[in-house]
Amino acid sequence: KRDDRPKRDRRGRVVKWVSPPAERAPVVLAVVPSMLDEVRDGTGPLWSVEGITRAAALAPHGIPAVAYAGCYNWQKDEEPLRCWDYVNLRGRLVFDVPDADARTNAQVQDTQAQRVAFLESRGARVLVVDVPQMNGDEHTGLDDALARGADPFALARAARPFARVDVARSRLRKDERLRLFVAAKRREVG
Repeated sequence: KRDDRPKRDRRGRVVKWVSPPAERAPVVLAVVPSMLDEVRDGTGPLWSVEGITRAAALAPHGIPAVAYAGCYNWQKDEEPLRCWDYVNLRGRLVFDVPDADARTNAQVQDTQAQRVAFLESRGARVLVVDVPQMNGDEHTGLDDALARGADPFALARAARPFARVDVARSRLRKDERLRLFVAAKRREVG
């Protein structure tokens, strides 16, 4: 769930999403019920998205999606979830859609690389959808982009094969304060 007034964790970071402990709610893939047959048996394009709200945002467009709760939760204990056994991937075009922070967070990018390799090992042809940042929020998700008028079919046409991004350079381009700090240090050093 997402609270209207989110609390903070022990480190003082805002907790946007709250999930029950794994003992009470095991980690599984989620699918919008009206899309279940297409996910299981379909051969058309499939989207792999971070969060059920992203899958729900695609459903009105008739786009089937498999959702995992957070960038790491497509797997458990470094093994793909067994739910993937019920998703038809062989010969299928899969659009992998990380949040915008995949360009600025090396750990998110690493897990995306693992996910793409897994999907390809199951016979999928994988393209990555680049979700644009909105208002400087690097955690922008597909649902945010669609709510602001992005066209999912245009995003799919712009999708490309997975390629690592230089996270440090990407962060530097997006963070004006960091860019100014680095420039000042370079002048200082000489």
